[in-house]
Amino acid sequence: MTNPDSNTVSVIDTAANAVVATIPVGLLPRGIAITPDGTRAYVMDLGDNTASVLDTATNAVVATIPVGKAPFGVAITPASHVVTFASGTGTRVYKFNHIFLGLAENVCLNASFPANCPAGATLYGHQGSGWLADLSSIPKATWIYAPGITGESSPAQLVQYFFQTTFVIPATPTAGTLFVAADDAAQVMVNGSVVGRIGSLADVSKASDAQNRIHKFDITRFLVKGKNRIRIGQENGPARFGGCAVPDNYTCNPSGVVFGGSATW
Repeated sequence: MTNPDSNTVSVIDTAANAVVATIPVGLLPRGIAITPDGTRAYVMDLGDNTASVLDTATNAVVATIPVGKAPFGVAITPASHVVTFASGTGTRVYKFNHIFLGLAENVCLNASFPANCPAGATLYGHQGSGWLADLSSIPKATWIYAPGITGESSPAQLVQYFFQTTFVIPATPTAGTLFVAADDAAQVMVNGSVVGRIGSLADVSKASDAQNRIHKFDITRFLVKGKNRIRIGQENGPARFGGCAVPDNYTCNPSGVVFGGSATW
């Protein structure tokens, strides 16, 4: 409990109903709140415009935080539960949105692109750079494509696959975010609803943006309690995007998708 007149906090043993420690804090302490794990207590120091952070194991102030004028009350948001998902070799791949082909394979343009190409990935043998999207927001995600496709596979232009992952949210969802990049276009679907699209099959600049920049979608309103399905419909651009002869192959006209995200409840 806070003691405004003495600028202290009293620690009470609830079993013995006795004060076991008195901790000096800031001027005129008022509100107090304890973190869900019980390791920290935050005390509002009304007269100092600060918050004192107490270590409940040592009964000592471990930090003093400047806050707004005359802080009085304090509350701590309960800890959220989080589920994450990321593209990888466990992602299911479909043709025509319903024919299951198997599990995805990791793919890279070559040994240098994208950065941190995973061991064992299929290398298309593409001459040049690309797939520069920053994946720091989804560090476990890898660029993937349909099983059995190599650089020599043909044709490559305008080929479409669907990539699916599922997860369970055991309570009412409170937030959800999805990040995606694709070569050359993708449609994001959550539980059968279209959330958004990236890239283009007609505009090479939009296609380039789709693969070289991560795109963020708020999927909160599409999530449900129970099983959730993320499905990315990805399509490769025309051969002319890469200056490729027809019929083209994946060495000249590579294709792939990377995605991931999280949901809380």
